[in-house]
Amino acid sequence: MAPVANLLLLALAASSPSASAAPVDGLLSLPRRAVDAVRRYYGDVGGLTKPPPLPNKRAVLPEGWSYAGCVNESWGQRLLSGFSFSSQANDPLVCITNCAKRGFKLAGTEFGDECYCANEFTGTGGGSVVPDSYCKKPCAGDASEVCGDAWYLSFYTFNSTDGGVYCPTASTSAGPTSTTATTATTETTTTTTAATTTTADTTTTTAETTTTTGTTTTDATTTTTTGTTTTDATTTTTTTAATTTTEATATTTTTAAPTTTTASTPPRSNLPHYVWAHHMVGLTYSYTPSDWSGDVSTAKAYGVDGFALNMGNDYWGPAQVDAAYAAAEAQGGFKLFLSFDMTSMSCGSAADATTLVNLVKAHASSPAQALVDGKVLVSTFAGSSCTFGSGGVNGWQTQFVDALKAQGINIFFVPSIFSDPSSFSSYTWMDGELNWNSAWPMGNFDISLASTDAAYLAGLGSKAYMTAISPFFFTHFGPSTYNKNWLYRSDDWLYCTRWEEVIALRGTSTMTEILTWNDFGESSYIGPIKGDLPATSSTWVDGFDHTGLAQLTAYYAAAYKTGAYPAITKDSITLWSRPHPAAATASNDPVGRPTNAGWTSDFLYAVVLATAPATVTLTSGTTSQTFQVGAGLSKLKLASAPGGIGGSVARNGNTVVEYSSGSAFQYTENPVTYNYNYFVGSA
Repeated sequence: MAPVANLLLLALAASSPSASAAPVDGLLSLPRRAVDAVRRYYGDVGGLTKPPPLPNKRAVLPEGWSYAGCVNESWGQRLLSGFSFSSQANDPLVCITNCAKRGFKLAGTEFGDECYCANEFTGTGGGSVVPDSYCKKPCAGDASEVCGDAWYLSFYTFNSTDGGVYCPTASTSAGPTSTTATTATTETTTTTTAATTTTADTTTTTAETTTTTGTTTTDATTTTTTGTTTTDATTTTTTTAATTTTEATATTTTTAAPTTTTASTPPRSNLPHYVWAHHMVGLTYSYTPSDWSGDVSTAKAYGVDGFALNMGNDYWGPAQVDAAYAAAEAQGGFKLFLSFDMTSMSCGSAADATTLVNLVKAHASSPAQALVDGKVLVSTFAGSSCTFGSGGVNGWQTQFVDALKAQGINIFFVPSIFSDPSSFSSYTWMDGELNWNSAWPMGNFDISLASTDAAYLAGLGSKAYMTAISPFFFTHFGPSTYNKNWLYRSDDWLYCTRWEEVIALRGTSTMTEILTWNDFGESSYIGPIKGDLPATSSTWVDGFDHTGLAQLTAYYAAAYKTGAYPAITKDSITLWSRPHPAAATASNDPVGRPTNAGWTSDFLYAVVLATAPATVTLTSGTTSQTFQVGAGLSKLKLASAPGGIGGSVARNGNTVVEYSSGSAFQYTENPVTYNYNYFVGSA
């Protein structure tokens, strides 16, 4: 809060005839908001409260940001309301860093210690540019910088023209959008993709053909990059065969046109490929050895090769990491590696580097330690602002990589840093990069290789590129907890689509990471719901199991690792749905509608793995749709309707697979609280 003395001076000055012309103690009084300006700012009459302390302090400042002027705050609701915090360490660097890593493209510092992020303005009466002299409050973390003032923000915008790779929240015009026909019963889309890759000074040609009942559109793109890719042949040609998707919007039982899905032929490569899953150690405080053993055995059944153990500064974290390694060693055939969460761990001194070095040393010789090229695999979440007392980002090299090497431990370092990809080739301490935000489309469009992977591949050159895959993303924490409330578009079978893209890159990328195994607070989990859920997250997690994705994970993981889609020996159906319409208004939710709620549509999604041609019936509430599918994988969707969900696979008049949610899941148009998480069922 602001000093009491300053508030009193401001209030007195505001009542003076000359108050409109003179600043008082660095705060400019304005006639329009004169007497009650401070009371409204931190008061109980239409007032606004100070945001909570910063939960995650350390990240990286992306390039592409610029100062856009001093702007006035809005009334009743913050001008920038996507994410906010207050911190005595606040300055433009800290604020922009935390906005950028959360995917926001607007940032503002206010009243010294406050930071606000968004992608658009909210509230009324705000956003007008005023003279810079109105933003005069010294930053709490750096008195040489200014951080807005009462009712004014020092405003920053992300202005990169590279497609938003490292501040990746695009507008709806930044990528392809999907349109649903409302006058037809069904809509059939056929997509064919072909790619040719050579191993030297690579020339890649991509062609996309989209066919929609009577209309054919061809989009061809040619990209030339320099780099080398090692495969078992000089030239690798990849062809993704036709994938047919049928969409139904009927309100009665009807029969759709036949659909067929032919598995693509993955690129050939003699190199080993690995599927990792990101495991949040911070949610395992109550774990017992049997919990770790269960996670290891379950993940192995999914086709996952190991866990990336995300660990922060929890005092009990190393003990749980020890237990994880013990469980993996006991079972064999499962690997682990450390992923340091640098938004939590300190990295400003040499002693901080020593802490990380010792953590790596503790398990470097374990038979369960993941190795790449005989080196100990290590990763991070964030960390490009780390100096370890060296005065620059090269501290990773001198204080961490070299320190381990001096003790006989060579590491293969693949961090996930939020920085300009063009800088990666100059970072000697990086052996590669995990592209965290490649798991979701960063805007209101479907995911694509061009928008998620191209810039990273070009920037990394010959260094390793680790892709990311995720089924969903929704987080709904209020100001009293983590204060993050938004979603990423997970529509149109995101989990399948991203897997297929990653498989198409297997000639270039040999590691992928599923985000996540157990990050329940962000709805991205594929593992069982257990451990210690973040405060309040049970509201959108309890009852929303995702383990039904297991059969799809195993199917795609096999294709990624072996270079061939496995034979389907058992019929299955997997369905997922959100519990209410995207535009619904919750009757009692203090957190409010999440940012980007308009980026999702109201459908029941289904994926069928069929051993032979079959009839598939989907049901959402009172709506049913029948589809004829061929052998292989088929993607289907049906407009959501109030009630339960279900699906069945029949052949020769006999039902071979059937699922019904019953009372476990009911879609409603009148939710009490907002929940954009997905319920997953399977049979």
